[in-house]
Amino acid sequence: MNRAAIQDHFYVRGFRALRRSWLSCAAWYLASVLLLVAPTRADAQTGGFTLTTTPPPAAKQFGDINVKADALSSGGSMHGYLEYRVSLTNLSPTRSHQVTVSLPATSFSRRGHIIREIKRTVEVAASTTAVVSLFQPPWPLSGNDLEIIIDGQSQAEALPLNLSQAGGMGWNPTDETIHLLVSQSASKKRFLDQGEFAFTDSASRKQVIYPSSDWPVQEWSTNWLGFSRYDGVVVTSEDLHSMPAAVQSALWHYLECGGSLMVLGTWPVPSQWQGWREEITDGNQEEEPSSVAAAKKKPRARGPRLPVYHVGFGEMIVTGEIDATQVGWAHWQAIRLVWTRSRTPWARGFARSDANLKFPVVERLNTPVRGLFVLMLVFAITIGPANLVLLARKRKKLWMLWTVPAISLATCLAVSGYALWAEGISAYTRTETLTILDEQSHQATTIGWLAFYSPLTPGEGLHFSYETELTAPQPPYWIGQGSSLRSVDWTQDQHLATGWIAARAPAHFTVRKSEVRRERLSLRREANGSFTAVNGLGADIRQLWWADQDGRMHTADKIAAGASAQLQPLGQVQRGLGGMRMTFSQDWLEGFESLRKNPDAFLRPGCYLAVLEASPFLEEGLRSARTKKSLAMVYGIKQESPDQYRER
Repeated sequence: MNRAAIQDHFYVRGFRALRRSWLSCAAWYLASVLLLVAPTRADAQTGGFTLTTTPPPAAKQFGDINVKADALSSGGSMHGYLEYRVSLTNLSPTRSHQVTVSLPATSFSRRGHIIREIKRTVEVAASTTAVVSLFQPPWPLSGNDLEIIIDGQSQAEALPLNLSQAGGMGWNPTDETIHLLVSQSASKKRFLDQGEFAFTDSASRKQVIYPSSDWPVQEWSTNWLGFSRYDGVVVTSEDLHSMPAAVQSALWHYLECGGSLMVLGTWPVPSQWQGWREEITDGNQEEEPSSVAAAKKKPRARGPRLPVYHVGFGEMIVTGEIDATQVGWAHWQAIRLVWTRSRTPWARGFARSDANLKFPVVERLNTPVRGLFVLMLVFAITIGPANLVLLARKRKKLWMLWTVPAISLATCLAVSGYALWAEGISAYTRTETLTILDEQSHQATTIGWLAFYSPLTPGEGLHFSYETELTAPQPPYWIGQGSSLRSVDWTQDQHLATGWIAARAPAHFTVRKSEVRRERLSLRREANGSFTAVNGLGADIRQLWWADQDGRMHTADKIAAGASAQLQPLGQVQRGLGGMRMTFSQDWLEGFESLRKNPDAFLRPGCYLAVLEASPFLEEGLRSARTKKSLAMVYGIKQESPDQYRER
């Protein structure tokens, strides 16, 4: 039982005691107050109060199936996915079972903008164990326990699982807290404890929360979505060596998608990212300690240089041989800014109307008030005075029993026909994305905006891959009144089944994705010394800029997919460091526009920027959509020398 549950228990018992006597009531509430102020395992390492013991994973047997479940994530966060890991063991030596796990089994609410169901179905073969993950998008989930369905039969009892232990979800505009994931070995080094003085504000409130992970790094998530809710991850070099390849890959994808990774010790950085390096020094200090006492508490240290590598949209800090006592005030402030940049895209929210103004999916979304008013006026006159006068003249007033329903039906058909004529039945989609394509590792990392609009509620829902993170830019309580119960099915893919799109209401999402892709832009040198580009990016190129190894810019326009075009030379490229990271940490749409208008301010030697007519690195989402508006940019990293380009 967690701390909040214990407090709730005391409050409920207090109300019951009130019915008996005031003395018993006072005793219960005194115990509750003592619980609030009682010391728990709270030290500088945790950045906040935690329980002295970690509740064991919930486990129970249902016939042949033994089920164990737990939440891998902990602590509150306002963005990213929450991961629940479920282990299913089939004890039968001969028979396989189809098992569906669904949460919550018990819902606290059937109304409101919440997630009603997250489920996944797997086939568990005889005498085997299947480990599956359920991911909760950044949306409230009201309820507890895990429902088990075996071969289509829902079990009478649910698996007890307190979902509130995983931490809160949801957007809070006043919350500036940075949430970190710290490995157990990194926690023992107590490196972050030296920065405690820089992690509190003037009111002594914790602004950086870094509890030690309850899980060893060998059991961390194998999907980068399991790290997406953290603003930073802190591990040791020994952790990285001991991690399974799948966990290490997931952590690297998290970094490329805009996360922050701090490695205590030394770790080799891939060659394509070694040039994207800057250093944190004591000279980067932007503000002095708030008081003389604070300065004396932690004197400034000069000398050490912490390398920071820009990897994809993220930042990686490698401490090397630097001791924590050498890190001064300016270093910790700069490190804190690194973590802050990972959470900045979710530090703002938009109401639904504002989101559509910022990223309109349809040109006109206004209700035709004038036409509807005229139609209702004609309807009122027709069904009332006109109908009554006409039937009175014919002495057929009894006919009102069928003329009134007939006129009402005709009006409804007219309104529906007008709506279909004005908007049709086809859905609309709009995408705008930026992809960093690392051609050496074949890794494509994409961020962007998605928008959907449908005159009718689509029955198919939205479909995305297991590697795609979707976040609604408008908080749940900004959507408006009413109820919108959502469901997610992870059986075949990430299926946002119901409640995510309503008829005549635009739905917006910000998206992050990391995956392995084979697309590339091929370059070759002609006999006259010029360069030719072959479009292998999977979509028509509207415009292309490329910077060679000497920093000279080349450009071309309108290259069809699979076709080639000769590049025209331009001027010298500006070697801007961190452009992709800065684009991530600001308003994405504004960053995309700046990138399109000033590619020379972002391109580095050996890189190119291609503006595409479609988004090949992002799935469609709504398969039934007929009208699609897409704009995609690809920032490609080739890192090839001029000698590697083949001459014709």
